[in-house]
Amino acid sequence: MENLTFDQLLQVAKENPEGFTIDKKGNEVTSGLACAVTNGKEDFNTSSVDEVYSMVMNSNELVFGGWYDNKEDVYYIDAVKILPHSPASLRFAEAHKQRSVYDLNSKQVIEL
Repeated sequence: MENLTFDQLLQVAKENPEGFTIDKKGNEVTSGLACAVTNGKEDFNTSSVDEVYSMVMNSNELVFGGWYDNKEDVYYIDAVKILPHSPASLRFAEAHKQRSVYDLNSKQVIEL
């Protein structure tokens, strides 16, 4: 399977208003803790989403994560690292100034 194009990434975001976690080929990631390593980019037409796209495509460790923050009424697209379930992973998230991580196994947000 070929890598996801930028336009395909935007289409995935539009088709998944509640959120998504996919690798650079567009395959769903279904286990681990999803931790953003970037500050989310909420405008699908800006160069900042292009920055996230380039970051993931040039990495062997990052995937795409999209999620809707209903408190702020904003949709984010992030570069995400998938971490194991461990206290060290939560410390990693805190070090990257994240308010939460997403547990892909239980489909639950873990507030930090």
